[in-house]
Amino acid sequence: MMVYKLTEQQKDTIIGKEYSDGMLFNPVQDVNDVWVISKEEVDQSQDPLGWVKNLPQIEYEPVISTATLISDEDISNDGWIVDEEIY
Repeated sequence: MMVYKLTEQQKDTIIGKEYSDGMLFNPVQDVNDVWVISKEEVDQSQDPLGWVKNLPQIEYEPVISTATLISDEDISNDGWIVDEEIY
């Protein structure tokens, strides 16, 4: 998926700003800590933030979550997590 690359300063300028009616820019970082916005955000952006249409495109490299998923089998009948240090 192609996205648009932002500098830290550009990210700070647009974060939370409206790019279309009721839609806000929501930059995210990829696996390389590069700030990016989506094609949809760029395509729908309007002045005075239309400059985002000139940002370089890059291939999005998502961050892979290392969170542990908890299955129903890991939870006791009373809702507590079993086999963990914290209860």
